[in-house]
Amino acid sequence: MRLYDFRWEPSILYQSPSDLKVAVIGTGHIGSIIAQILSEGYRCDVVAYDPFPNEVIKLYVTYKSILQEAISDADIVTIHIPATKYNHHLFDDNVFKSFKSGVIFVNCARGRLVDTKALLSAIDRVQIKGAALDTYEHEVGILATDQRGKNINDPYLDALIERDDVIFTPHIAFYTEVAVRNLIYDGL
Repeated sequence: MRLYDFRWEPSILYQSPSDLKVAVIGTGHIGSIIAQILSEGYRCDVVAYDPFPNEVIKLYVTYKSILQEAISDADIVTIHIPATKYNHHLFDDNVFKSFKSGVIFVNCARGRLVDTKALLSAIDRVQIKGAALDTYEHEVGILATDQRGKNINDPYLDALIERDDVIFTPHIAFYTEVAVRNLIYDGL
């Protein structure tokens, strides 16, 4: 678009949402809302993985008992789990190799859930067609700050920002007027 090339091309062709299988990893408050929107709104086939299944969303989600079952034939994998000492780099090279080729990967949860080097490798081999990331494993002290003119010296962050097959935002998925108001009031 920036070059004013408005042609349609095969690289932007994708499936209809109703033909997609989406794996929602983590079905707490946010994950369950995402699952409901994808299932009822877009008519996607939604599978989920969560060690503590949400009984309410079983009406429109099929739970899988292990992570690899949920992701193995998904077209989109979206994660919505907290970071703990037990799931650091949960999405590593072995897990990415369990994805079918051409998956879209979404992380709006926590950066340390994903091994960035492994993610970039999976994108390079087209195991992952593209990624949408609102977080990064080494974001502390960088995201939500003005780093213009500074040398961050982080080749993985540079690679994420520079790629056309990655959409990267600075951990702002929560950033709404209501969320900010709640932060202010809850902080008092």
